[in-house]
Parts: sequence; C-alpha cells; structure tokens
Amino acid sequence: MNKSIVALLTLFFLVVIVPPAAWADARPNIVLILVDDMGFSDPGFLGGDIETPNIDRMADEGVVFEQFYNNAKCSQTRASMMSGLYYQQALKKGPSGNLGHNQLQQPNNVTIAEVLQEAGYATALAGKWHISATPYERGFEKFYGFLDGAGDHWYSPRVFGDFHVDPDEFYSSDAYTDAGIAFIEQGLELERPFFLFLSYAAPHYPLHAHPEDIAKYKGRFSAGWDRIREQRLAHMKEAGYLEESFAMNERLLERQPWDQQGEAWSWEAFGTEAQQEQQSLMETYAAMMDRVDQNIGRLLARLEALGVAENTVVFFLSDNGGSPYPNHDKPGTEPGPPGSWRTLNTPWAQVNSAPFSLFKRYSHEGGISTPMVTYWPRGLVEGGRRSKAPFHVIDFMPTLLEMAGVEYPEDRHGDELLPPAGRSFLDVLKNQKTDLERKLFWEYQKNYAMRDGKWKLVQSNLTGDWELYDIEADRGETANLAGKYPERVEQMKAEWQAWHKTVYEHGSVTDGS
Repeated sequence: MNKSIVALLTLFFLVVIVPPAAWADARPNIVLILVDDMGFSDPGFLGGDIETPNIDRMADEGVVFEQFYNNAKCSQTRASMMSGLYYQQALKKGPSGNLGHNQLQQPNNVTIAEVLQEAGYATALAGKWHISATPYERGFEKFYGFLDGAGDHWYSPRVFGDFHVDPDEFYSSDAYTDAGIAFIEQGLELERPFFLFLSYAAPHYPLHAHPEDIAKYKGRFSAGWDRIREQRLAHMKEAGYLEESFAMNERLLERQPWDQQGEAWSWEAFGTEAQQEQQSLMETYAAMMDRVDQNIGRLLARLEALGVAENTVVFFLSDNGGSPYPNHDKPGTEPGPPGSWRTLNTPWAQVNSAPFSLFKRYSHEGGISTPMVTYWPRGLVEGGRRSKAPFHVIDFMPTLLEMAGVEYPEDRHGDELLPPAGRSFLDVLKNQKTDLERKLFWEYQKNYAMRDGKWKLVQSNLTGDWELYDIEADRGETANLAGKYPERVEQMKAEWQAWHKTVYEHGSVTDGS
C-alpha cells in the first residue's frame, strides 16, 4: 500500500471494530462488495473462462443465491440496496416529476449505513456512490471514491475522500481495496463492529486493466461470442447450476430478428484483424474482473490476518447484467492503457449475461439477475450451498438489520419512514425452510416485469408486448406462454399496474421512464 495512504488515513480516519476477544457476544462485521456491470456468467464458478479463484472460494464455502435480482441499472440498484425500498419510492423527483438520476434524498427513507451507524457500527464506503450528493450525508463516517456513474480507472480528479492517492500509483480496484483494508486496520483496539461498502467501479467501461492481467487472457476468446456463450452454458450445466434441459435464447441484438442485423455481428464474417480487435475488448474486460478477484483475495487475507474473518459476513454481487452500450467508444484504439476509452458491444454483453435474455436496462433475466454470494465462516449453517429462492436488493436492509439485532426505525428527524419493501434472507443463511412464493416488481425506461412464484410477466420497450414465462421450467425465457394463459397475464398485469401506481404516489407525476 502507498505509504502516503497509510499516513493520511492515520490522521484522518479511525474505524473501530470488534476485537477477537469480544466475538462471543459480538454482532457480525459486514462487508458488502458490489461490482459494476458484471453479467451472470462472468464469475469463474459459473462461466469458467475468467479466473476468479477468490470469488469461487466464497461460492464453494458460502451460499450462492442463483435467483438474486437487481434493478437493471446502476443508481437504481444502489438506491434500493441502501434504502430497502423500490427505487421509485426512494429517489428524489425532479421539477418535471421524473426521478432524479442519482438523488437519494426523499425524506421517506433511511439508509443501511444510517441505521447501523446509530446502532453503534462504524461505517465506511470505498468506491462508487452514485445516489446522492455525498455518502457522508447518508450515514457513512468515512469515504474514498467517486460520486457519479463512471470514470477513468487509472486516475480521475473526481476521486476524493478521506485520503489522497498519487495519480501515478492509482488503479481503481487496487485503490478502493487499499482504502477498505485501511478503514478496517485503523481501529482494532476499539469495540465497535464495522460496515464496509466496497463498491468497485470495474468492470464498468472504460476498459482499463493492468498489462500483466490482460496478458493472461490473450487468445482465450478467439472462438467468438456465439461459441463462448455455448461454452458457458455447458460449464453451468456441468457444474450443476442448470438442468441439462435448460434452453438458451439465440443471441439477438436488442431482441430484433438476427437476420435483420445483417452480417455486421457475425463472428465468421469478421476478418482476422477485426476478430483480434473484438477479442482484445473481452480480454481486457476479463482482466478487470480478474483484478477485482485479486483484490477480494487481498481483503479476505487481511481479514484473516487480523483475526476477524470468522465473524465477518461478506456479500458479493453486481448492480445489473452485462453492458452493451458503446458510450464514447473509440474503435481502432487499444483497450487497457491510461488514456484509452473502449467499451464492450452487444454480442459480448450477451456473453456476459449468458445464459439469459438481454442485458443491462432490460427486465428480462439477463438484465436483472446476477448471482449473489454470501460468505460467513462462523455464521452460516452448512456452507457450500445453493439457493433458488428469489431475492432482491431490497432485501439487504431487513437482512443486515436482523443480523445486527437492530429494529428498523419508524421515523427519522421527524419524517415518517416507509417500511422496507423487502424481506430478510437470514433464514436461507441459517439453512431453514424458505418460502419461494413471493411477488417482485420492476420498471425502468418502459421495461416492466413482475414475478409471482414461478411465473414472470415481462414487457420490453423494444416490442411493447407482455410476455409470460414459467421461470421454474424456462428461466431462459424461450417459450412465451402469454397466448396460452391470457387470464394469468391480465391478473398479473393488473397487480403490476397497482404496484406501479403505489410506488409513484410519492411526489412523481410521471412513471419515471
């Protein structure tokens, strides 16, 4: 770690945690790790082509939630995760009634950090925020990172907080992990548990990575996107995450018929030079994921060296599915080094989100579902388990408060708070019977969905048609059953509309799309 980081942290920061001797009566320390734009099959234990041994270890020894949901978009997911509400309830409304892109300022909500801080936890955020002016306003005692949605991984003047990093030594995943470790290290002698939100900017564009990490993946994606999707599907079936009967949708661009896209995205139609350029994008993306995993390994090792790993629960997940959006992409330039700006494209995003349909922004499974891993050496009842119970980022609030033995407040600063929209998943971690029947809802940019038990109703802004799927039998969303069960479609549609009206009764005059 940079010596200046340590020195300045010593001056500016004193985090307090539970000493090992106090474990017998201690509440758990909590580390919430969020990555940005990682697709369902990107972790090694699912896809197999990106090396993530530390995440894989947590999956092997912890609990993998196979049907964990987000809000399909960065700030929307973070708003729900922090508040325990659907983001439509929690985000501030602008002058036109539209939802503010990153303003978690409604007086009707409280954040996990605020509740835990008032309950005696030390709180810190390292990395991306993206949901209000600063995290200091919403319960975080200390912060190092950036406030908006994306930035240079090699250095950005927008990165700031309780210490400084030399621009020549900065790489986002390394720096945020250094900060997280330093937050923990500074106050071992004092008796408070800690809550660390480690919010990586990777693997969100721009595609920046260390040369030695990129070198590991040279040639690994030469088979092209269609073949690699098939390989990931085969890996998941072999590992037991999918039934042999699982069917995967064809790779489609924005769900338009493939034959209407011409041959522009046909791997075989690419020349050698074009294929190599496309490979380099995915090689760099894989290197970014690899580096995140290395840093998670550093964090886990440090928790063990400090003697607090056993009583620390670590969560790992992504804010949405793979991202296909070529924002400011500069084709023909090399991805990876400082000063470059490259992004992935739609075919690679569908590799990221394999074996599901679509990707970031959409309410099909590829946009709203990525695996969530919980690792807790002394707190789990039988690690190495997988759960198909449907959970959502709104469930973090009730879960973490139950872990900490804290009641959700009814009001804050005189304002009545909305009750959490989610439910605790602590029963899953304790290996208790879990009710799979629950209702969940989504809406973002006219992409709608509702899940009711095994049934999922979904509509995209690409077609405007309601689709119905039996997620239990067809999570790949290949067989639209809307024509077969029109009454169920109408019933679920009415329930979705009622939910939609309810969540927008808090100051908005539009649907926020």
